[in-house]
Amino acid sequence: MQADVLKRLAATFYVDGSLSLGKAARLANVSKQDFLDFLADHNIPLNYDVDELEEDLSIVKEILQNEGGF
Repeated sequence: MQADVLKRLAATFYVDGSLSLGKAARLANVSKQDFLDFLADHNIPLNYDVDELEEDLSIVKEILQNEGGF
């Protein structure tokens, strides 16, 4: 029961942008993947904007360059 309450509270803070995915998962005391599963099970969309996409793409590009992939 308490675990579910923590997940719901964390999801509320995640949805309103108060907490990142990682911080919300920590508040809920679960892994990021488990928190993602919880969000999906409750039809809660991800907060993922263009800036985050560009940052992720930049990181992937850097990793590939370091490995000789680009």
